[in-house]
Amino acid sequence: MKNKLLAMLILSMLLISSMAIAFPSSVHATPGDSGIVTINYGNVVLTGGYKAGHFDEIWNLTAGDMLINFTYDARGLVDDAGCHAWAELGIRAVGYGDFNPTWGVEGAGVWLATDYDWTVNTFDPDPPGSPTLDMDDKLLLQKAGGHGEGDYNLPDVPPAPGNNHRFWWDRDGVDPWQKNETANTGGIYHIEIYLHAIDETTGTAYMKINGLWQGFETDGNWNTIELTPAGMTFTGDMEHMQVFYGLYGYGASHTVIFKEITVTGVTKLPYFETEPSHIYGGYIGSEFKVNITLNGLDVSRKVIGAQFRICYNSTLMKPVDVIKGPYMDLGYGVYLAWIAQNHPLFGPSVLVGVLGLPDENGTWHQYAQGSGLLASVVFKVIYRPVEPATAIGTFTLNETMIIDEDLEEIIHNAVADTVYEAMQLKKPTIKVEPEVTNMGLLNKEFSVNVTINDLDIDWRTIAVQFRLCYDATLLEFVDITEGPFMKQAGTTLFMWFNEDNVIYGPSVIVGIFVYPDENGTWHNFPKGSGLLATIKFKAIYQERGLEKPPLTCDLTLCETLIINDEIQETPHNIEDGVFYMYPTNIGDINYDGKVDVKDVAKVAAAFGETPGRPRWDPICDIDGNGKIDTKDVAIVARNYGWRSIYDP
Repeated sequence: MKNKLLAMLILSMLLISSMAIAFPSSVHATPGDSGIVTINYGNVVLTGGYKAGHFDEIWNLTAGDMLINFTYDARGLVDDAGCHAWAELGIRAVGYGDFNPTWGVEGAGVWLATDYDWTVNTFDPDPPGSPTLDMDDKLLLQKAGGHGEGDYNLPDVPPAPGNNHRFWWDRDGVDPWQKNETANTGGIYHIEIYLHAIDETTGTAYMKINGLWQGFETDGNWNTIELTPAGMTFTGDMEHMQVFYGLYGYGASHTVIFKEITVTGVTKLPYFETEPSHIYGGYIGSEFKVNITLNGLDVSRKVIGAQFRICYNSTLMKPVDVIKGPYMDLGYGVYLAWIAQNHPLFGPSVLVGVLGLPDENGTWHQYAQGSGLLASVVFKVIYRPVEPATAIGTFTLNETMIIDEDLEEIIHNAVADTVYEAMQLKKPTIKVEPEVTNMGLLNKEFSVNVTINDLDIDWRTIAVQFRLCYDATLLEFVDITEGPFMKQAGTTLFMWFNEDNVIYGPSVIVGIFVYPDENGTWHNFPKGSGLLATIKFKAIYQERGLEKPPLTCDLTLCETLIINDEIQETPHNIEDGVFYMYPTNIGDINYDGKVDVKDVAKVAAAFGETPGRPRWDPICDIDGNGKIDTKDVAIVARNYGWRSIYDP
């Protein structure tokens, strides 16, 4: 119980502090290499005979150039008899030592190497009034322990490496052979080391001292510098370099200080990341997870906990839970705390803290390392845009923190590249099917279906209404039956009325309503596509004469409504139908879709008649000349055997 109380106390302190103040934003970059970053390591004080160390960050020169800035304070070096010391600061490949990473051969990196005049008491002031050529400190680049100026080869190999500029520096005084720029340093030097990778194993290095490039003398005129800026090529693993420092001395306790060490470059920092990279939203009420991982963590960091704030679009979703991952389990379980809030600075967000529990004595025996899942934040979909609108949301990370067992923050990156794309709410369509009805037979009955298509369940539909308009001179309403579509949501009330409406004319209005439960609540809703109703008509008028165009009757939908459980209208599309009544043959006297003996007999029965006589039948006066004669019989006979292609 004690370990959990300790963890709760630590985590609560972190969460409370992050709610009270705004922490600086972490560096945001791509996973792995961070992009160009600057890290200020502060001061390193080395005292004694041998002291050395390095910083944990791994730098990748192939991904970007590197600059190391610092001030070298050599005033603590001892120049008494029997005493001497050397200091170094630079880069070396992972796995090499922190002082003279290699000896006599290159292959590990490059560094500032310092030395000083072996003359006893060289640092003492020059005699008043008679300055001498008393050089004190020597500063040079080195790529192999024990080597000197002879390794410089940029911009060219110097013909006489000993003839150089700005390698030796005088702490006081200026003699006739010395330039003012290298004197009176007081033993303090500002160093800038510029590093560039040519390829994965080779690089170049240049160094400025107190703002001055080094160089070599080639023409004997010491008032000018010919080979400058001077530098060197070096070798090593350019993708895995660490900054190191060291002091080696004897005969006394020496001290050097590397002040305000600042490194700019591309480093492999541990980083937070959101996963997956793309989330496609589901139906309203459905849930999805955003995983937050911690990656690239070295065990030497002694990490015991982490914190992050994930920001989201509150129009599209809301958080419902946070599930702890296994990554921070350090042998005694994981303690997780979270709070959802509308932060005044970051807006809608979830602040999460994860802490690996210590043992019963409050001690950690193992630490987080590598990569793994910190936590999963569970969100619920609360909104979907209606087509053609879209809705995109991004998740961002803020107030990220990695802490070690001393509750110190670890430098890191935060990568939030998860994009949420809401699923569109497609507009349903009410339509007449078939879209086109062709007919060529009088008094024939036919049916049209009114369907609903692509109805999303998130529309929460409880009722549908439509009015189907038609031309009563061509069609006669016969009957209507309910389709099964709305019944998938429960018991329905089916209502209809055929009328000659004052606005819309002849039409059938239809309503289908799903009953709620006894409390007036709906629990199920229809979805998909299906049949709302089937309407039966009879064709009641047709013209004769194949040369005539078909008669057209638009089957038009109007007063369409789709209602949800909050009695709100759902936007939708409609697709009308059309009915074509094709003319029959001029010889089809009885309108049965064919010209046969019945038609011949009918004309023959009226043969010789004129209007007003008992056997007169105007339909048999085919040529319209006011009498039924041989011409009429001949017209029928000429079309004998014809059959309608629309009603076989």
